[in-house]
Amino acid sequence: MKRRILIIENDPYYTAFMKAVLSSANYEVEVAEDVDGAKRKAKGKPSLILLSVDLPGGFKLFETLKNSSEFKGIPLIVLSSVPIKEKPMNFLSKPFTDEELLERVQNIIGFTITEEEFMRIQEELLNLTREKADLERKLRDMEKELENEREKRRKFIEELKKLIYEFEK
Repeated sequence: MKRRILIIENDPYYTAFMKAVLSSANYEVEVAEDVDGAKRKAKGKPSLILLSVDLPGGFKLFETLKNSSEFKGIPLIVLSSVPIKEKPMNFLSKPFTDEELLERVQNIIGFTITEEEFMRIQEELLNLTREKADLERKLRDMEKELENEREKRRKFIEELKKLIYEFEK
C-alpha cells in the first residue's frame, strides 16, 4: 500500500518539484493549492502533510492542522521561504533539495515500496546469500588447496635438504 502525502502549496514550481520527487520515490501524492482545498483533502487522513505557510492563510491552517482533533495524528512538515521565529519541530526551509525532502519524509513516515519491489528485493537478497555461500565454499576449497601446496613444498624442501646433506657427505 502506497503512503499518501498531501502537498499544500501555491507555488507551481515547488508543487511540481515535490510531486515529481515524491512520486518517483513511490509515494502517492495529492495537491491542494488553497486553505479550503487543503482542509477538505486533509480529512482523507494522508500519511503526511507538507504545508507551505507561504500561502495565504498558511499560518492559520498550520494552527488548525496542529490543534484540531480532526487532524490529530497526521504528521506535518512546515515549509517556508521566509525565516520563522519559532520554527515548528518538522520544518524545511525553502529552497531545499530533493535529497533533503526525501530524507525528511522518510524519517517521518518511512520508505514506500510496492509488493513487486519487495519481492524483487527478497529474491535479490536470496541470490546474494547463495552467492556468498558459494564464495565461502570456494574460499575454503582454495585454503585447503593452498595448505596442500604448502605441505607439498615443505616435503619437497625436506627431501631437498636430505639430498644436499647426502651430497655433502
